[in-house]
Amino acid sequence: MHQLGQVCPKRIADSSRGRYQFVLTRRHIRTISIKERQREGIEAAKAQGKKLGAPAKLTAEQTAEIKARVEQGDDKSKLAKEYGISRPTLYKLIAA
Repeated sequence: MHQLGQVCPKRIADSSRGRYQFVLTRRHIRTISIKERQREGIEAAKAQGKKLGAPAKLTAEQTAEIKARVEQGDDKSKLAKEYGISRPTLYKLIAA
C-alpha cells in the first residue's frame, strides 16, 4: 500500500494516475476516521471507569507468594510453570 502523496507506480497509465491518487486519498481518510472513532471510544470507556487491557493473571496474594519463594531460592522456571505464566512475566512481577 502506498502512502498518501507518494508517486504512482510506473505501470499505471497516465490516464489512471488521478483515479489511483483518489483511491489512496479515500483510504487514508477512512483510516484516520477509524482511528479517531477508536480513540473516542477508549476515552469514553476510561471516563466510565472501565479497565482496559488484559485481566491480571495473578492475584496480589499469588504475586507476594511468588516473590517470597524467589527470595527463598526456588527455581524461577518451575514457579512460572506452576502458576501458568511465562518467565518474562515472572521477572516483571519480581521487579515490581
